[in-house]
Parts: sequence; structure tokens; C-alpha cells
Amino acid sequence: MNLKFNASGMSGDFSANGSTRSVSLSGLGGTMNLSVNTNESALLGSGAQRAQAIASYLNEFDSANAEGHGNAAMMAMFKDAFTQLNSEPAGAADTLGALPQSEQAMLTGLDDFTASITENTVGSPGSFSYQVSQTTKTQGDLLNGTISQTQQSHLKASYRQAQSAGSENYDDVQIDDNASSTVEIATEKGILVQASLSQSHSQSTRNSEYVDGKLVSDVTTPTNTSVSKNLLSLLQPFINDGEAARDSSTWQQELSTLHGMILLDASAN
Repeated sequence: MNLKFNASGMSGDFSANGSTRSVSLSGLGGTMNLSVNTNESALLGSGAQRAQAIASYLNEFDSANAEGHGNAAMMAMFKDAFTQLNSEPAGAADTLGALPQSEQAMLTGLDDFTASITENTVGSPGSFSYQVSQTTKTQGDLLNGTISQTQQSHLKASYRQAQSAGSENYDDVQIDDNASSTVEIATEKGILVQASLSQSHSQSTRNSEYVDGKLVSDVTTPTNTSVSKNLLSLLQPFINDGEAARDSSTWQQELSTLHGMILLDASAN
């Protein structure tokens, strides 16, 4: 299926087939492209998991837009397109995929995707470009296999911020922000033997200060953070206590907490 449409000064296409759903939009405000790979349906989470992941991404988009001083109307369309493409297909069952609960909780529950938005800034000293993606790689099968899932985002933006109205005193700010979250899962004979989380965040912020139109300060501030966690060790006490076998509310709460931990969150790293 391939559809063309016009909305809010943007024109574009929506297409869907057995393996991909995609949207592309362009107009005076800029361009956006989103594509979802629907081949790995066995890795989809429950409706609640997908809703949690989508809500987390929408917060990420809002944060990136605020940080880069992006266009609110453009980002609103981007968020709407992302939500629609990642929502559960009509009539699909609200059940977990073939993976055990513990492994499913360590994945986003979403199909792999790529999404980007670039704003046109003709006549403006600013720019805004944002990309986000998820890539999942699998080897073997449910009994003996590995799953690696990586979420990434990249914001590159610049904007001018006046120090006082009507003056020639202002700051030119340039931001280059990268974040990633990777989960590695391994099973042997149907038993979970490895589950790890690696997250990183790097940012470079350049602030050029002008007074009366003249450059008086030019400072670049880099930040880099990373964290690694053994997710299996977090689950083991609940497995040993029998909470997992009983599928208790405590176990379900731990899985929900774990799912929140693995979601991309540039502001937390």
C-alpha cells in the first residue's frame, strides 16, 4: 500500500508491505523520514511494553527538541508519525512474543526502526537535525542463541540566543549529542546465561558569546559518560526466591523496572 497526502504545509507518502511501514514528509519547514521493519514479530512485547517504550521515546523527542531549540510543530508531526508507525496493528493479540518474560523485558518490545527529522532554517542562524534508531541482531534459536539490541540517537543543532531584547549581545550555541543503549542476551539449553546493558552519552556544546556584535568568548564543553550493568544479577534473586516461577506481582514489577532501565534516555547518562 502506498498513499500520498498533504497536511499542515507538508506533503508526503505512506507505504506499507509485509516487512516495512514507512512515512516521508517534506515541506517548507523541513523533512522527516520514518521506517519500521516488521520482520521480527516474535520480539514484539505486550501492548503495555510497547506503550511504555513509545512514551519514553516521545519524551526523548521533546527533550531533544527543547535542547536544540527545534520547531515545535514539526516535532509534533514527527511524534505523531512515530506513534502511528509503532502502534500495534489492528486486530493483533495483546500477548508477549515467543521469548520468555525475562528476556522480553530486556528488549524495547518495538520493531526495529529508523527515524530522522531535519528542519529548514533559511534566513535563520540556527539548524536542527535529529536521528534515532533501533537495530536488533539475533543468532541461533530460543534454546541456544543470542540477541543484541541497540538504540541510538544523534542530535546536531545550533541556535542564537539574545542576551537582551534589541541588543547586539547574544550567544551562538552549537550542540552535538549522541546517546546509545545496548542489551546483550544469551541463552544455553533454554537457560538465560548472560544479560548485560551498556549505555553511553557524549555531548559537545560550543558557546560563542558576542557583545555589540563582536566575539568575546568561545568555549567548547565536552561531556562523556558510560555505564554497564549485569541485568542477570538483578533478576537472579527473584528467580532463586521462586518469584519468577510463581509469576508474582513482585516479579512483574521487577520486569517493568528492568524494561524502563534499558530504554534510551540521553538525559540520564
